[in-house]
Amino acid sequence: MKILLTNDDGIDAPGLSALMKSLETLGELTVVAPKEEQSASSHGITLRKPVLVKKNGKGVYSVSGTPTDCIVLALRAGLCPEPDIVVSGINAGYNIGEDILYSGTFAAAAEASLSGIPSLAVSNEYTKDFENFLVSGEIAKKIIPKVFSLGGLWNLNVPNRPSSDLIKITFMGHRKYNGAIEPRYDPLGRPYYWLSGDKPLWDFEEGSDICAVDSGSPSLTPFKIGNLFDSFLASKMEKIIAGEEN
Repeated sequence: MKILLTNDDGIDAPGLSALMKSLETLGELTVVAPKEEQSASSHGITLRKPVLVKKNGKGVYSVSGTPTDCIVLALRAGLCPEPDIVVSGINAGYNIGEDILYSGTFAAAAEASLSGIPSLAVSNEYTKDFENFLVSGEIAKKIIPKVFSLGGLWNLNVPNRPSSDLIKITFMGHRKYNGAIEPRYDPLGRPYYWLSGDKPLWDFEEGSDICAVDSGSPSLTPFKIGNLFDSFLASKMEKIIAGEEN
């Protein structure tokens, strides 16, 4: 199996090292990852400046761009053989609820999915303990052959020291951030803002990714990228425009 690895925490991130260690016996690995951390870069792609690629070793490349850049270059610039599966991670911190939409980790997997390649994003509860990343890596190792067989785009989140080996199949939960962002001022009196947000308020709906990791279980969520058309809303709008509904 040919496996392409990437992440959004950067080429030197411990989560990526743990993933490489866990998957080294599963197949032929190629790593194409950002040179520096690209957290919360979402599905950004670099269009207004050149993207540099450095070969760090056999089958290992660092890229001066986003996680999406990494996938685009890997697939179109001949940096690796055509992969059977793309695995992105292991992210330091959950990607659950709407945070998925901001995640560079998830976006890299989504970009691969747009090219029809089975893909898996992997995230671990925030940790500095390398052993926790290795646990996530071993869980990913078990899931990868199944993802390859089924295809599609999947998002795996693993708690630190999970209380159960049973992986729960979940849907994307909901969260909101509480509190306003207030201006601060530099020495010249100019306002600036730090957009890190406040602590999120999670909705612990049964069956969601949020509820699963809160209970101590790994969460695995399937996604479908490429057809976001909502036929129900389209039908409603057609009737409103035609004057059939208010």
